[in-house]
Amino acid sequence: MFQSNGLGSAALTALELISGVFTLAMLTFWMWIGWRAMRAHERIADSLQAPERKS
Repeated sequence: MFQSNGLGSAALTALELISGVFTLAMLTFWMWIGWRAMRAHERIADSLQAPERKS
């Protein structure tokens, strides 16, 4: 098992916190991108179907 002194343990804890925050930020960013892409595709599909509904 990995054992280290207090400084190594603190560094690993800081790394875990930084990587966790970074992961949550990336998750939020890509979900926002996906949501915007979905909305854009819905608008494109609606605009293509609009003439069919009017006739």
